[in-house]
Amino acid sequence: MVPLRLPLLFTASLLTINVTCQKVRIGECPDVEPVLNFNATAFSGLWYENRKYVNRFTLGQKCVTTRISSNDDSVLVFDTLGYEKFFKPVRLRGFALQTYGPDVGAFSVGVPIAEDLSNPNLNVIDIDYDQYAILYSCRTKMGGLSHLEWLWVLSRTPYLTAPTLTAILLRLSHHGFRPLALHPTEQNFCPDNIPGV
Repeated sequence: MVPLRLPLLFTASLLTINVTCQKVRIGECPDVEPVLNFNATAFSGLWYENRKYVNRFTLGQKCVTTRISSNDDSVLVFDTLGYEKFFKPVRLRGFALQTYGPDVGAFSVGVPIAEDLSNPNLNVIDIDYDQYAILYSCRTKMGGLSHLEWLWVLSRTPYLTAPTLTAILLRLSHHGFRPLALHPTEQNFCPDNIPGV
């Protein structure tokens, strides 16, 4: 009877986590390479959340944007703004240090600051700086039996062109991600575009 409880407990915990937020997969986090020759200055500025694995950070929000800037200590600041029902603003500020140096798109991000600065918890895995960026994060759980994944596609404009979006989704699929699991972020009728709001 005891051997049956462990698989049932494991399955129940996976289902619980998957319903509430991020994507859960079996095994440890995959090896995902961050962008090399990364340019933090070009990465800075305003980004729109185009789509993502549903996550607790922006769950139920629309019109999500992130403004990335740097301060005097070579720390990147991530200012994220989204809107819940009735345009109630939700703000989140995180601080990021580049884990492997200035030329690698791997970050230790925290709110307010990351606890472990030796291991990245956010990787820029693809970027062209002018149109889109793809960010990935993963956390191993239960001693390596499972892991949680977060994935965001950011864009410089509220929407990507169809050819650009198709190319991004094909690249994600080629790298083992599930593009169909990405949830589009609504960027219509946002407060900046509504007169009087």
